[in-house]
Amino acid sequence: PQVKKILDNQGIIANFAGDAFTAVFPEDNDLQLAKLTAIQINNWFLEKGKFKTLFGEEQLSVHFGLSRGEIQWGICKGYKNRKLYYFKGSAMDQVFENVDELDFTKLTIRNVNQRNNIEDNKIFNVVKEFENSEVLKYFRSPEMRDVVSVFIQFENINNHQEISELFKLLDYDLIEYGGILNKLFFGDKGLTALIFFGAPIAIEQSEENSLDFILRFQQNFNQKFTHAKMRCGITRGLVYVGLTGGEKRNEWTALGDSVNTSARLMTSVQWNQISVQEKIVNKNDNFKFNFQGLFDLKGKKGKTPIYYLDQKLQLKEIDLKTEFINREQEQYWLKKVSSPLDSNRFAGINIIIGESGLGKTRLIEEFQKQTDFRWIKLVCKGFTKKSFYPVSLWLKNYFDIDGQNNREKIVNTINQLSRKIVENQDLKDELLRSSSFLASLVDVYWEDSLWEQIQPKLRLENQIQSFKTLIKALSLEKPLVVYIDDVQFIDEYTSKWLTQLTVNIEDCPIMILISSWPGYIDGEEWFKKIKIDNKLQLSGLSDEKIYYAIVNRICGGSPSDKLINFLKEKGHDLPLFCEQLTLHLKSLGMLQLNKEGLWDLVGEYEKVPENISDLLVARLDRLDTQLKEAIKYASVIGNQFDETVFGNVIYHSDNFKNSDQDFLFSAYQEGLIEPLEKENSKHWVFRSPMLREMAYKLQPPSKRIEIHNHAALTIEELYKDNLEPYYDDLIYHFFNSNNILKEVKYLPASAERAMERFENENAVNLFQRIIEISLNNRDLISKKILCKAERSLGYINIVIGKLKKGYEYYDLAEIRLKSFNNHKMLVDLMTAKADILYKIGNKDKSFSIIEKAKKLAEENNFKLELAQIYNTLGYMYQDQNEFEKAEYFYKKAESIARKEDIKLLGNIYANIANLMYVKNENGIEIYLKKGIEIAEKINNLRLKTNILNSYAVYCAKTNNFKKAEEIFVEQYDLTKKTGDLSAQGVTLNNLAYLNVSYLNNNKRALEFYNKALEVYKELNNDQGKLTIVVNILEILINENKYDDLSRFLNELSKVNPENVKRDKEITNTIQTLIDIISRKKDEQKILIDIKNKLNEMLMYLSDKGGEDEI
Repeated sequence: PQVKKILDNQGIIANFAGDAFTAVFPEDNDLQLAKLTAIQINNWFLEKGKFKTLFGEEQLSVHFGLSRGEIQWGICKGYKNRKLYYFKGSAMDQVFENVDELDFTKLTIRNVNQRNNIEDNKIFNVVKEFENSEVLKYFRSPEMRDVVSVFIQFENINNHQEISELFKLLDYDLIEYGGILNKLFFGDKGLTALIFFGAPIAIEQSEENSLDFILRFQQNFNQKFTHAKMRCGITRGLVYVGLTGGEKRNEWTALGDSVNTSARLMTSVQWNQISVQEKIVNKNDNFKFNFQGLFDLKGKKGKTPIYYLDQKLQLKEIDLKTEFINREQEQYWLKKVSSPLDSNRFAGINIIIGESGLGKTRLIEEFQKQTDFRWIKLVCKGFTKKSFYPVSLWLKNYFDIDGQNNREKIVNTINQLSRKIVENQDLKDELLRSSSFLASLVDVYWEDSLWEQIQPKLRLENQIQSFKTLIKALSLEKPLVVYIDDVQFIDEYTSKWLTQLTVNIEDCPIMILISSWPGYIDGEEWFKKIKIDNKLQLSGLSDEKIYYAIVNRICGGSPSDKLINFLKEKGHDLPLFCEQLTLHLKSLGMLQLNKEGLWDLVGEYEKVPENISDLLVARLDRLDTQLKEAIKYASVIGNQFDETVFGNVIYHSDNFKNSDQDFLFSAYQEGLIEPLEKENSKHWVFRSPMLREMAYKLQPPSKRIEIHNHAALTIEELYKDNLEPYYDDLIYHFFNSNNILKEVKYLPASAERAMERFENENAVNLFQRIIEISLNNRDLISKKILCKAERSLGYINIVIGKLKKGYEYYDLAEIRLKSFNNHKMLVDLMTAKADILYKIGNKDKSFSIIEKAKKLAEENNFKLELAQIYNTLGYMYQDQNEFEKAEYFYKKAESIARKEDIKLLGNIYANIANLMYVKNENGIEIYLKKGIEIAEKINNLRLKTNILNSYAVYCAKTNNFKKAEEIFVEQYDLTKKTGDLSAQGVTLNNLAYLNVSYLNNNKRALEFYNKALEVYKELNNDQGKLTIVVNILEILINENKYDDLSRFLNELSKVNPENVKRDKEITNTIQTLIDIISRKKDEQKILIDIKNKLNEMLMYLSDKGGEDEI
């Protein structure tokens, strides 16, 4: 009613400040309207200000101040176009000094004309320009929230330009730390800013974020406003969060003792100091605070301790105050296995194995605090098998990915790191080359990048290699620990990266530390490929100290012997279970302090659940009814869930129609969920996957189906403009809601997307699901989609080397295509089948199928398909030495491709040149150069690489060895650019062979062989390593250069013969070297050792039997 009186009397509310507000009357030169309003408000308090309480009748009172003078006002624009208004001037300054000086007995007014009430208008579009977007988005009803309040006072910020710049600076710095600028206004303390962390929505680590923010802001403020000063007070406490004011004029804010205290702390310190509440100081050991003494604060009984914020500490400076219990031996183990890092050496692959709840994460975190190493923590999550998920999560933080200027951030970060690499030019070049592949791991892409120019298989290889390169580069700055948490949940491609990371890093100061549940990874193929250097089996904790620590953390004191024995008996030596059990007992009031001041058991404590599952269900049952129901809804949406989807599902449910509870914040306070990423609170994850599973199972199937379907429909509506990132979520929910019709809508596109990204495992599952649905629901899947699924499964199996299975899928697809007369797809499929059959040796059947495909294509005039068929027939006849037929089909393919497909034309030119070489005809270079020209025109790096190889071989065969070397070097540079390690190995081997056999330059040959050896070591390719090492040894022994023989004998010893395919070339090479050593007259031990090792290798390969099928 008081606000309405001001508005009725032509006044304006300039600002609200706690339980006060300031009003201005712009047209009231002689104070008549202002005095009238003061009298009306005072009369209302006298007449209606009494109310009854449990302690008797109370009288509300009101205090006034009145002044007249100049008032200025302005509107400022912030970082993201948010606006802010302010009022300032001599009248505002004077009114605060006049409070309590107004004498109503002497106050007289003349008749004044009152204006009519302001009509209600739709002003949301105006409001949203001034109010914080988070408030407009999340605030629904008043709440009591635990909020951090930051009050800042400024001096010598006076003109509009300075106020605008200050607003922008505040707005910009708050974006990173998640705070809300509630107001920037002139009041009784001059120009002040009020900021909240934790309202209108909760944020992770609100205290730490507020301290990080004020340190950053203070630094920026001092740099920008050298003439001005600031001081600050920071507190945390339970406050009212909601609207203050009246129906026609109000604002969102937070009110409470904690907010008032932050203002008093602010004014209690000197300028340029930051005062912090004691309870915040006690919980933030990673900051340095200075105790300044005990002070009297208005409204506070007794003395209040005052602390000043000094700085944020580096990890090594943090004073550990929490005792780490009973893991001394394990800590010693970690120090021992990491000791090679102290001398900048590789510290191996180390694994810690233990059941969930045994404290693996705590053990490693405590060890981390004691080291000066750089740590990269990759967290594998059981709720997702998304490719490279833990890698992507870490890279987003490393590159500070937030939706703005992401490409620039990535490129700048990589450039900065590369400038620090001064001694390893190859690593520096590789890091710079890798930028677009690292960017792809966080879904950042740009046109004409190297990522865009290469084929999918090489993209995957480059992603793996690029992150390894980044790891190696970071290790040059400081010894590095790569910690992979919960590796039992690792996805397919992160496991491929891990196996690649572990090879050829013996000279890098890196330690790989893995934690896992027991029995989960022993049988995994990726795990068999890595060599574990050290293994620690974590056992349960039996020392009584652990029970003291748990009870002290939860209850704030020590346990009695009775409680310790109970936890020992029921807790199964699992800290997680003991912790949940203690929480459960406390919540039921079964823990009380006894006469000795120890926490003891009371009541029917024997009836507590016996296992972790029952205990988690009991924990859910302790929640209030609606929160428990909301958690059950969230569990259906997923272990990881979108806040907006959850809110929409809850909003439209009859179970929550009359609820104004903030379920996410309540669940967060209960320790049930947490933000998925520090900088992104829109996505949440259950802290315990087991608790989520319990909540999911508590619901009847019919209810789960309903929620799954609602969640999927919500995602469809919310993200209808770009559904591609949500395909997996939609398929998951529609599958679990038995909505097959909707599931089928997204399956094909999702499967194609996975195949394009080379996510073979996911693609296979999705395509197989399409086939599975078609078996029982033929009308839901079109024949064309089904055929594409079968063909795609065939293609994927062929790519991963399962030729027989791939061919079987091709057969199924062919049968289906014939049934609905899709001749174009059928021709394409038959050509692919013929190609496979020819490569695996079934040449007669291959010719039969491709002839049928040719006939069908000619009948239907499928020109592009015919060009591909003619090209395939060309190389098949060339392989059969039927050169005239080969040339005939190549020429026919060329005539069509020249008009239809320039990429195919480039391949045809390469094939024609190869045929001309075989026939010993002139003009080969013309076709090779044409092919290269096309490859460059269409920016096809793979095609250019292949043609360069053919060109170099042609030059070598025609004795133009120097030209051949030049072209091989160009090819090698191109394979380095594309990151094709396999092609690099082959090209380097060719260069070495050219030098040793034709250019008589053994020194240069050894350079190329050594580079090739490094490549094959990186690939962990024993076949390649064996070939290269034997060739190097042959050169060194022939030249009697024995100094380096021991190094290459060591490399030879590392070759695993089980991974070497037996063929005549490798066995002949080994036998030749054995003969060379045998002819040597000197009997040096190193030669004998090499000969014995080679004989051992040759014997093993001989025992393998005939040549492996290639």
